[in-house]
Amino acid sequence: MEIGRTARLSLHEVTASDTDFILAILNDPDFIRYIADRNIRTQDQAAQYIEEKFTQVYAQDGYGMYKVCLLEDGRALGMCGLVNRPALPGTDIGFAFLPEGRGKGYAFESAHFILERAFEHHGLPEILAITAEDNQASRSLCEKLGLKFEGMWDWSEEEQVCLYKKAAPAA
Repeated sequence: MEIGRTARLSLHEVTASDTDFILAILNDPDFIRYIADRNIRTQDQAAQYIEEKFTQVYAQDGYGMYKVCLLEDGRALGMCGLVNRPALPGTDIGFAFLPEGRGKGYAFESAHFILERAFEHHGLPEILAITAEDNQASRSLCEKLGLKFEGMWDWSEEEQVCLYKKAAPAA
């Protein structure tokens, strides 16, 4: 299901038919480096991951991560959306793009859409973002989106991440 469009992109719920896309993005070397290795290597694992991390989350939260596609040909470029993580004190925006979707402004365009939707449609009071300290591209994107650096956050016993925050616009 399409949830919205921007000038160049359409955003869709991830469905059971997206296993190839999920395998591609979760096994991208930059995804593994900056986000995590989810150890999803087969179609069956991807199908189970979609059910648990997308389908169930949409039903539970009313939002989640969405597949970002190019309007002109429908090609999947990446994903962007909202996530509720137990390790964070609020909802955060996440994004990840395949190599062919990087450096063209697609992450900004889709994330800007998601931020507006978070505040206007879902009524969230603020949005967080986290990124690896050495992921300069993601840090720059957070700042371009108007998220302010709050400091380092203890993500786990072994890892700290940069925490960003943006409050909803005043009514």
